[in-house]
Amino acid sequence: MLSPLPSLLPNRFQGLGLLVLILALGLVWWLRIGWIEDTVAGFACVESGEAICVLRHTIVQGFHWHVFGWAAIAVGLFALVKPQLGWAAATLALSALALLLYNTDQGAVALVLGLIALGRATPKARAG
Repeated sequence: MLSPLPSLLPNRFQGLGLLVLILALGLVWWLRIGWIEDTVAGFACVESGEAICVLRHTIVQGFHWHVFGWAAIAVGLFALVKPQLGWAAATLALSALALLLYNTDQGAVALVLGLIALGRATPKARAG
């Protein structure tokens, strides 16, 4: 007898990784719209040396130098070598950061790597 086709829906384990992606997309979207692209915050931080302004400037420089995209690709490649949920979820979260903070080329590659790693990931064996 022929076996039924495998389910195309994610299992609970893979659903957790996709939930991380959705939460990361929401958080980064809020960061981009509410803080990075906010004109008032930008003008307030022009000559300010406050820690929050330094952090904002560091994030802006990070996407100018494609730091988020390359970090996402690096973690994604590691996730392919070490297929665990944590690495796959980290890749998906970093790819969301890269995609929404203007590193779309590298972010798209990292997203594909993260989804492949999520598909290959298996739950850790229970100790003892």
